[in-house]
Amino acid sequence: IASILKWPGCYGFNRILHDHTSYPISGIFKDPYDISYSQRKYISKGKTPSINKTMYAYCPECIRGDLIRFGYSYWRRSHQSGVTVCGKHNVVLVTRCPFCDATFSFSGHSLDVMWRGCSGNQLSETDAVENRSTAALKEAEFLNALFTFGFHIPIETAMYVLYERFLFLRSTKVEFTAESIEDFEWVRCFIEKIDKDRSEIGRSLFYEGRRVIKAAIAAYDSFDDFAQDIKLRDNEPCSIEDFWSTYA
Repeated sequence: IASILKWPGCYGFNRILHDHTSYPISGIFKDPYDISYSQRKYISKGKTPSINKTMYAYCPECIRGDLIRFGYSYWRRSHQSGVTVCGKHNVVLVTRCPFCDATFSFSGHSLDVMWRGCSGNQLSETDAVENRSTAALKEAEFLNALFTFGFHIPIETAMYVLYERFLFLRSTKVEFTAESIEDFEWVRCFIEKIDKDRSEIGRSLFYEGRRVIKAAIAAYDSFDDFAQDIKLRDNEPCSIEDFWSTYA
């Protein structure tokens, strides 16, 4: 795909990852000792995720809007990132065919159902169901903003910012849920590991992007608020594109 788009080599591979997959959820965070965008994720075939296991979803309103704007629609990565709601339209994502109840996966409907339809019916005919979960909408909006953010976030900066945010929330007597307490303890333990490993040359920090995002969603009202605190601490943010031409 990268070659067809005239995006050469490593640059093209990393650009595909960032612009057209869910990898930015991990790739947006940066260990300062790692100079590659895709990090060590794709060194061996054994570490490559299988798209065959993915269960796809769509938003009826997005499809209808696409047909008016483009004449066709497509599977959005923001709908395949573990969310249940469309962050743009606040409607519940459809995970099964409304006409035959098959899943959208390699073991169910082929993904060309988006264009071919099912038994003479089109996915654009699906009724939209309004979402009533504020938490689900917040998560979807958070990830939408993350996908369009143009800079890397140093993982150490992210953890210190989250730690300070949790401390601030505790000082304001905000009632913590059991899940928020778990997120706070995870951040605190991570920072202890940073301090312990700081003196080791070439050390790498193991982190799960989704876990960092989960803590950020618990601590902040929006991704923009989180990003603003990151910018206040890191005055020289690194562009996402700076590492597309490098690999582990």
